[in-house]
Amino acid sequence: MRLKSIFALAILVSLLLAAGCGGPECNKTVSSDKIDAVDQTQLATDAATIDAYLTTNNVANAQKNPSGISYVITKAVSGGTPCIENQITVVYDVKLIPSLKAVDSSKGAAVPFKLSQLILAWQIMFPQFPKGTKAVLYVPSGFAYGATATGAIPANSNLIFTIELVGIR
Repeated sequence: MRLKSIFALAILVSLLLAAGCGGPECNKTVSSDKIDAVDQTQLATDAATIDAYLTTNNVANAQKNPSGISYVITKAVSGGTPCIENQITVVYDVKLIPSLKAVDSSKGAAVPFKLSQLILAWQIMFPQFPKGTKAVLYVPSGFAYGATATGAIPANSNLIFTIELVGIR
């Protein structure tokens, strides 16, 4: 009986070690190649437009990520954050800056996405947010859809994303 217990314990330890090593990758940062590919001239124009919007609308508590994405955390929580390889579930609304025309929404429903397949801004920002975070992201066009028009979103559009991260898988 004692040999079986030792054998079971050895298997358990092996499984735990295997789970901590050699598992799927967990990237929390976007490669510099992707960030460097953003048109810097357009980014400077976008940053000026977003900064003017934030000033005009008295968004004094906005922080700026090193990439140039401004954001406001409206509900801060603690806990684990997603990897770029994770699937996230999000409730979101999207508006154009400066017109505030609504261009997309999850309509209050939580929608699952593979983070690695989403816009660069979400890949940059979401690994900083624990599940339950609510935030407003002010996204320069190069970190969204760039020079490509997408549905109701014109080319080179700066966007406001109101988001809630409701799940990580």
